[in-house]
Amino acid sequence: MKDKMVGRLIKINGMAYAPTNEQGVVFLFGRLAERLGFTIEHIQTRFPDCTARREGGKCYIEFEYRASN
Repeated sequence: MKDKMVGRLIKINGMAYAPTNEQGVVFLFGRLAERLGFTIEHIQTRFPDCTARREGGKCYIEFEYRASN
């Protein structure tokens, strides 16, 4: 098995390295959502990737590994 590529060290509770793909971004958001004030309602693979609530309002979130995407 090849070694997996890892991102830079970030030490977020439950995640040692920064994401290197979109699935990592989704996981990181899940780890930080409560701290950021989000309550996740639904996650899926088509647009929008996530439906959440923040301060009583509904949010539609699209996860991307690179901001240019």
